[in-house]
Amino acid sequence: MDELIERSLRGEASPRELERLAAWRSESPEHERRYRELERLLGAARSLRVEAPRSAPPSAAAIIARAGASRARREPPAPRRWRAAAVRAAPWGLAAAAALVAVVLGARLATRDVAAEHAEVVTGTAELATVTLRDGSVIRLAPMSRLGLGGRPDAREVTLDGRAYFAVAHQRGQPFVVRTRAGAARVLGTRFELATRDDDLELVVVEGRVAIDAPENSVEVRGGETSRVARGAATPPARVANADSALRWIGKFLVFQATPLGDAARQVEATYGVRVVVEDSVLARHTLKAAFTDQSVTEVAAVLCSMVDARCTWTGETLTMSRK
Repeated sequence: MDELIERSLRGEASPRELERLAAWRSESPEHERRYRELERLLGAARSLRVEAPRSAPPSAAAIIARAGASRARREPPAPRRWRAAAVRAAPWGLAAAAALVAVVLGARLATRDVAAEHAEVVTGTAELATVTLRDGSVIRLAPMSRLGLGGRPDAREVTLDGRAYFAVAHQRGQPFVVRTRAGAARVLGTRFELATRDDDLELVVVEGRVAIDAPENSVEVRGGETSRVARGAATPPARVANADSALRWIGKFLVFQATPLGDAARQVEATYGVRVVVEDSVLARHTLKAAFTDQSVTEVAAVLCSMVDARCTWTGETLTMSRK
């Protein structure tokens, strides 16, 4: 029940779950006290969050869990570089509250949004970063990873050391290239994950096509396939049973780039574990361009329904979208 309380306070619970939580709270004074206790603790933990600086409007709210403001003031960041920092010592009251929340509810990764003006983005051991490029491409960077942008916010070429998920905007005649020590990935499609370690590379393509240029050979990998580079050679593409399930680490992260509503609905289902029904075939073909980072399913649904001017209703954990 603690996890449900947390998700309800973050606005991520479904209507059916909220009904179940309300019934549980009314069962006994102890249940209500437990709810209020966690509400206070989460409120204290949220007071540790500050907005991350940026120069361009992001696609979602940029919030980063951070403490130790005095130390940050003494150690200004290097120019044109953003380095992630683990949560540092906080005043005793807030630190104790945050620690208790972590014990009661389980640890959560900190997340932040980063503008594309930085030459390099580095994540810490418990941090995700979302990088939005000027061309509309969005990159979700895993913990302990490094993304090089070359100091050009409009660049269609990046370097990667670690793990990242890419949702690349299509530009005719301008390929998007990811360079690693194991080889380069030339993007011919839209959504894929790339993980590197030393001179090895592993690729999972969710949608579209990605070409791997390894020192020994080149292969083209399509949606639902995987390949890896080892000892300088790329393996033949192999099918992945469920590409979306291999990407659980990215969390509540969605990017739609000229995506039909029907396809977007399936991505929402896979990400949030709800059912989305698009009743009209014309509505299902309506294309979307939007990005969502760590937002609740109700927020995502409200935006999508507004974008396509649809009538949306919740029945339990099923969202139904129909033409007005």
